[in-house]
Amino acid sequence: MVKNLKNKLAASYAQAWFSAAKDEQKEDKVWRDVKILTTAIKEDASIIKKLSNPLWENKIKKEAIKEIGKYLDLQEVSVHALNEITDHNRLYLLSEILSHFNKIYYAANNIEEVFVTSALKLTPTQDEKLRQVLEQNLNKKVVVKYIIKPEILGGLLIEYGSVMLDDTLKGKLKKLELLMKGTK
Repeated sequence: MVKNLKNKLAASYAQAWFSAAKDEQKEDKVWRDVKILTTAIKEDASIIKKLSNPLWENKIKKEAIKEIGKYLDLQEVSVHALNEITDHNRLYLLSEILSHFNKIYYAANNIEEVFVTSALKLTPTQDEKLRQVLEQNLNKKVVVKYIIKPEILGGLLIEYGSVMLDDTLKGKLKKLELLMKGTK
């Protein structure tokens, strides 16, 4: 129940932020801000803890956000959105808000986020070919996120939306095992 409420709150803040960016025709620039903030949080997760500290007054948090905005060259609409999030004591949801913003941006721009798991890193040629095939088959632009897992032995596991295509050696061996046991 609590997770669902947090998810709804994060989605509503992300939608408001996206709408404000769209009103100013700065969706792409604000999306850049979202990517920068996401990277910063991944590099130092303590940022959110510090900014959402209840002992800090909102005035101090907003000064910090203003400085962060200058340092990261964030759009004014992004700084304003962060201030609104601060005013409502929701900075603890910032990672989720950024994630929802990404989803909204992708949907608005016909982009599909695709997760590809492989045993080894793909070469630039393989990466380009995979992107082309995915874009042709999905009829959308794609953003590919790679996950390296040597335990799959070979092949690819491709996931997008609710679709999962398992062409891994490990997956094929598992199917063969089930077939030999007579359970499939």
